[in-house]
Amino acid sequence: MIVDVLKPCKTEIKAVRINVCLHEDVAEQLPEFLLADGGDFEIVIDVDTGKVLNCQGNEAVSVTDKVSDSGTYTLLGKDNEEIVKLVYEYVPNKLIPGEYGDYIDLKINTEGLITNWPKSPAPTLRARHCAGWPRGLTA
Repeated sequence: MIVDVLKPCKTEIKAVRINVCLHEDVAEQLPEFLLADGGDFEIVIDVDTGKVLNCQGNEAVSVTDKVSDSGTYTLLGKDNEEIVKLVYEYVPNKLIPGEYGDYIDLKINTEGLITNWPKSPAPTLRARHCAGWPRGLTA
């Protein structure tokens, strides 16, 4: 039998796409541009700056909700290619503000910057999280 053995690797990511189903009372308070067609909360964030790349408004927004393991978090490379997609996973610690991997807590200012974004995001992802081995990476 031949099996794939995944070894740790390092790769550069440029952005993270968050797609989660928020509780109705939280979602009702959000501007339409932050919601996908199905009503899920969906944003793309530059990981170096904390800037919401699909921000179209000019109003401050606070998003705090317990999403536990209901989200999809996609790490994007410099050309917006998918590097890793975490499907139905807890909130990645040390990347997205929140507590215990259960909560997201984003404070977005009028310029689309997340004011509580970590100064040095440092997520560690385990192979069990991945919906596929990262493209372009070798073991």
